[in-house]
Amino acid sequence: MWESEFCADWRFGFDHDVLRSSIRFPRRFASTFRPAFHSSFHAAERVLMKITETMLVSHDAKTVFDTMCDPAYVEYKSERAGITLLSNDVVTTDEGAVTVVTRGSMKSDVVPANFRTFVGSEIEIRQTVAWAEAELSERDGDGKRVGTFALDISGAPVRISGTVILETAPAGSQLAYSGEVNASIPLFGNMIEKAIAGVITDVLAKEASFADEWIASRG
Repeated sequence: MWESEFCADWRFGFDHDVLRSSIRFPRRFASTFRPAFHSSFHAAERVLMKITETMLVSHDAKTVFDTMCDPAYVEYKSERAGITLLSNDVVTTDEGAVTVVTRGSMKSDVVPANFRTFVGSEIEIRQTVAWAEAELSERDGDGKRVGTFALDISGAPVRISGTVILETAPAGSQLAYSGEVNASIPLFGNMIEKAIAGVITDVLAKEASFADEWIASRG
């Protein structure tokens, strides 16, 4: 009974080390319960929340890439997304690789009310997108880009990381994000991950419309 009850708790996101250290078994039951309890908890692994977001942009991949690496555009999309931009750095290598690092804050009212205790009144987001040099191909020309991204949310704390691909599509270009969400919060990590993932995927999903707006406004 002990084993099945505690394994159920683990599936709901409880930290097994915290629980195990806080429980004391009567001496006469130690040999019966402790081995099963210990092995069951270490056999279980928490599955990280995954996010995927694929969108179409109405402009070619090279134009979209240049836009996404433009500090003025980063400032524009941050404002449109309700993020107060604190810093914005773009570094380009001689080979053509580009790293965009931004730091900003947003009100925590985008997080469900029952989790705001964990994040405070504001969420600070540090985003790093590291693009490799352009991949040359007959289909994409010099427009295809593959990179990695990471978002660290210091108020939670939550980290989202994965890959991003920008490539040619029939009606313009396609931008695709794929990653995992990891909340290092004892007991409630899984629930925080789901709440934060919803906020971040909503912001990522708006990238295409923001880019189209910006490019169109530049004529």
